[in-house]
Amino acid sequence: MGLSLFMVPLYLQNIPVVDYSAWLVSGNILAWLSAADPGLTIVLQQKLAASSGEKDINKIGYLVFSGLILSAILFLIVVAVGSTFTFFLPELLTQYASVDLSGPFLIAVIGTGLMIVSFTIFSINQGLLSVYGVGILGIVSLLSQLIFTVVLILNGLALYSISYGILLGGVINLLGQLYYLFKYLNRNNINIKFNYLENINILKSLGHSFFGRGASIISSNIDLIIISNFVSPLTLLSYTMSKKAIDISRGFIEQPILALLPSISHLLGAAEKEKAQLFFSKQPLLLSWVLSFISFGFFLFNKDFIFLWLGSNYYIGDTTNLFLCFAFFLSTISSIFQNYSYSLGSIKIVSYVNLIYSFLYLSILFFLVSNYGIIGAPISIIVSLCLLPLWFFPNHIFKFLNIKSVNYYHLIKEYFIIFIFFILFYYCKIFFNFLDNTSLTFFVFISIYSIFYFFFLYLFSKKFKLVFHFILTYKLKY
Repeated sequence: MGLSLFMVPLYLQNIPVVDYSAWLVSGNILAWLSAADPGLTIVLQQKLAASSGEKDINKIGYLVFSGLILSAILFLIVVAVGSTFTFFLPELLTQYASVDLSGPFLIAVIGTGLMIVSFTIFSINQGLLSVYGVGILGIVSLLSQLIFTVVLILNGLALYSISYGILLGGVINLLGQLYYLFKYLNRNNINIKFNYLENINILKSLGHSFFGRGASIISSNIDLIIISNFVSPLTLLSYTMSKKAIDISRGFIEQPILALLPSISHLLGAAEKEKAQLFFSKQPLLLSWVLSFISFGFFLFNKDFIFLWLGSNYYIGDTTNLFLCFAFFLSTISSIFQNYSYSLGSIKIVSYVNLIYSFLYLSILFFLVSNYGIIGAPISIIVSLCLLPLWFFPNHIFKFLNIKSVNYYHLIKEYFIIFIFFILFYYCKIFFNFLDNTSLTFFVFISIYSIFYFFFLYLFSKKFKLVFHFILTYKLKY
């Protein structure tokens, strides 16, 4: 995921800015196609993990069979809908009507369809608690995609290099995930077979998740199209590039969380509710340390990073960057607790919340961007999150598991300690602003920031010190 950062300078050197901006906006349409998945990956993962905890081999076979058939149907739907979109690209992307995207877009549609199927198989493997092997397969497919894209773009294929890369990544990931799945089934003597009742149960769950998931995907990927109607292509590109590293870091944070979800469903399936309660009761404190570190890090260093990475023309500005960092902080918390809610089996509730949130977000986004420009984009995320999902998902989980209360005193105390550190370090960085922004000074400041942040927590936070000593003792023991 982080490797894609190194691809952007290569794209900008070999693809005209207008063409690449058009491709970024069309990428939102590709993401819309994910709405064809009505939540199959989430439903299968949760049900398989629970069945694994119950050690119900027959039910596992039924669920795997249903997943394979439904994923094949999804592929056909995605390709059919995506091919239809190809004819309407000029009307959808009015500012980029001069750019011919039909060929690259159609190839990317097929690759996206394959990726959606591979993600379904991946969720089946994760539901069976096969984490390490499938994770390695994902890395191999991503590296192959990037290498193939680099070779093609250096040979002058421009946008086609990106689309062919997506296609290759989809093929490799799908074949690898299928191989791993059938190897697991054979090793554990699990037979896949059709069961009418299980299919009906899955379809009922999908019925609840379809509208909420579909609205969530479309709303989170229509923002660039809405923004493109009110800002210039360069401003749109600068906004996208300024939040590129922020979005990637969110992916790095959420990946370990996503890997834990089957284990949570497994615990509930095995009737070990107390362990789940202990796990969730510690989450607000752990998230406060990690997300504060990353959010303020981007507030301090995103400008320097963009300047070194692409140049000053692609930085969106300090004020918008501040709101981007705050939006990242809130959206990551909301997303993590949303995924936790899925792992508890609360698919219907999560879907309804996502549906309402999507309408709120799009309405606020349109109003703010049309009246206040690009700064309205991150502010709309902040406002819409605070109105519903940010408080709803944590409260839902605590009620579901009968977690009586969170110690808000300790939480506020931790944030106060973090805030004091941020103020001190912010003024220290201003004091050293006379230094040239080079790669060396950038990495030195990042290293100093990281060391002093955790050292400051160790000195003044008793909770952090306890966790640190626990981790250290655990590592030494094992």
